[in-house]
Order: sequence, then C-alpha cells, then structure tokens
Amino acid sequence: MSEILSNKSIVRARGVRKSFGEREVVCGLDFDIPAGVCFGILGPNGAGKTTLMRMLVGMSPVTSGEYTLFGEPVSDTSLHHRLGVVPQQDNLDPDFSVLKNLMVYANYFGISKAEAASRGAELLEFASLTSRADDTVTSLSGGMPRQICSRPLCNYFWSF
Repeated sequence: MSEILSNKSIVRARGVRKSFGEREVVCGLDFDIPAGVCFGILGPNGAGKTTLMRMLVGMSPVTSGEYTLFGEPVSDTSLHHRLGVVPQQDNLDPDFSVLKNLMVYANYFGISKAEAASRGAELLEFASLTSRADDTVTSLSGGMPRQICSRPLCNYFWSF
C-alpha cells in the first residue's frame, strides 16, 4: 500500500447533512474509511443510506458538513471515479461474458480496450475466476456474479 494512502482515510466525513426542504434525511454523520477496508452502510428503509451514497459518489450535493476523498476536499467530481459501489442488485449484462462485463465497466472510466483486457485478466486472476472469463454471467453459480460486481472496487487496478 502506498505511503500516501496508508496515512489518510480514503473517505472522511464530518458533520455531513442532507435536507430536502424542511426534512433532514442525513443528520450530521462523522466517519472515516481507511484504505483497504470494505465499508458497508446498513439501516432500515428511509434511514438515508441511498442519499448518503449519492452524496459520496457526487450525484447529490451535501446540505452542510464536508467530506474528503483520498485526503482532498471534494470540490468537483474529479476524484469520484476512484470510488466503487456494489449495488444491491447486480448490474451485469447476462448476455456478455465475464470478461466483457469487466471491459464494459472499465470503459466507464475511459480505459482503453487493450488496457481493460489486461487489467480484466488481472482482476479475474485475483478473484480466481480466470477459467470463467469467456462464460456468460448466467452460467455462473450463486456468489460469482457478486464477485464480479465487487472486484472492480479494487480500484487500484483501475486507477493507479
């Protein structure tokens, strides 16, 4: 792990609030997510989980408070591409192969096809799915599609 990342939180939130009119839906959150940690947001329906995620990935501005990504104040969306989110429902294309799904994901980040193929192969090796690279997603068992959705969250493969 790089010296830069080991000394800073990937995400740091202080007093983050979000209101819609008079209704406050995120009420002064403080938290840190250190490098190398898988972080989950749990809570009942209506607790503000989706709203918090939308703020963290730059889809919705905070009402007040602040957060940093990789130690930098968030003033634009230039850092958001380094975050990854595993959605509640898998968003893989069932007609595409495992590798093709990873390449589509890489395309969202402007990664060339050649580099995406190379990095995709690394990710598949990392996930012990190399032998399934050409299989369609529908042929995979249980947790394998989930692994494919979560592996790109190892964004050091994509962004460093």
